[in-house]
Amino acid sequence: MEQTSIPRETINAYQTTVYRVLGTKPFDLHIGQRSQELNDFSLNYDSTNSAFLTAFNPGSIMRSEAVNKNAQKKLESFLTEQTISFCGGMAIDSLGIWPDELGVLAFNISLGQANAIGSKFGQNGIVWIDKNFTPQLILLC
Repeated sequence: MEQTSIPRETINAYQTTVYRVLGTKPFDLHIGQRSQELNDFSLNYDSTNSAFLTAFNPGSIMRSEAVNKNAQKKLESFLTEQTISFCGGMAIDSLGIWPDELGVLAFNISLGQANAIGSKFGQNGIVWIDKNFTPQLILLC
């Protein structure tokens, strides 16, 4: 594991989170597990790389629902301004400690862009998916 200031238990929580894509037929992404559903779904966007992004709870510090939803709207507006296609998503804590977080799956986005957006919205990490359709956790701090 790379050097990071993020506590080990927080990283473990990110790795066991279920990242649900809310397309016409919802499906789940899991860190380190290839997703045939994502492969198939990505054909709609002519995409071979994507990132699961959220603006909820920056720095893994719990914020109110209203603050989180406002931040998420800003993230979605930013993606739209950058002409980055996306669909809705939900990050679900498999242990049930954290409430569900809204997110998006952004398509045809470079790793550099995804990292910059995650940092812009105060996130500790992003979920990056390349042409192998295997989600991986990328830590940003």
